[in-house]
Amino acid sequence: MVRRTIRQVKSDTVTDNETLSKEVQDAFIRQGVIPSSNQTASYQLIPISQIVTWENQPRNYIDQQAINKLAKTIEVEGFKYPCLVRPIEDNKYQIVAGERRYLAAQLALKTEIPCLIENLNDTDALEAALKENLLREDLNPIEVLNSLLRLLSDQLQLSEDDVCKLLYEMKRRRETHQEKKKSSGEINFPNSTDDRYQTVITLFESYGYNWYSYVCSQLKLRNLPKDVYQAIATGQIEYSKGLKFKSIKDDKLRQSLLNEAIELGWSQKLISQKIKQIKESNADPKVLSPSQHLSDVTRRVNQVKPWKTDPKVWKKIQTRLKGIEDLLLEVENNK
Repeated sequence: MVRRTIRQVKSDTVTDNETLSKEVQDAFIRQGVIPSSNQTASYQLIPISQIVTWENQPRNYIDQQAINKLAKTIEVEGFKYPCLVRPIEDNKYQIVAGERRYLAAQLALKTEIPCLIENLNDTDALEAALKENLLREDLNPIEVLNSLLRLLSDQLQLSEDDVCKLLYEMKRRRETHQEKKKSSGEINFPNSTDDRYQTVITLFESYGYNWYSYVCSQLKLRNLPKDVYQAIATGQIEYSKGLKFKSIKDDKLRQSLLNEAIELGWSQKLISQKIKQIKESNADPKVLSPSQHLSDVTRRVNQVKPWKTDPKVWKKIQTRLKGIEDLLLEVENNK
């Protein structure tokens, strides 16, 4: 790729400008965030108005509380690390690594942020973003899985589904090979002419994973209910919260509760309580306890909003609500 001419920007010192840029640049090169063959990266202050986010970022879930905390840190201490960006059209720059710093800088009302500028294609950009986030332990397991599958899909020229099939094929072959070699000591795998095997092993190793252990423990995340997987993968709900919904087997009930949890921002404790109520209503999740039944009806009314969507139906509901109130009053008076 031909290097674009980077427009010179204001170079006011943020914190130890020259030392910071060299140290951070060297660290990024050592960590593989910047290709070691390219030593021309430069640290510059770039106006926030010229920076845009990248929709293919490995991380989808953004913790707003963490962003708020980071914004306060930036207000007091400035930037400890620059963002990694790549030049795009219209004199703009796209965030490759450091999206949270960028969002926090906006909250802190910064007009410009320190950046390392690199010409990266989509594959190199994804690799750089993934490495930077993994080094900071910033991604949830589904975000890591999706990113690794995307990289393998690109390198092997296969669909992600076919990549998964290949990984399971490798797993089966390794286990068969292991069974045959139990008595002979060390396992030599893969013993295959399929170059794709080595590509898989090399990629996993470059991110600090053993491919076999990863496939055994993490690839099964693809078997999560589709609504749960998508909600986590697209950042609608935190990983640890989303996983709790996998135990609800009834698709409609799970989807309904998941949507409500997302819409109302349920805490992990509240999610656990709701799911416990369902489990306590016996084996069939459709059979709800009285309190859960009332909660479910209330939730559905709030979702449908009949007072807006169908005023005639809402009048009928109000009539029935009045009848319920009368019955409750009768019970209360008989106590």
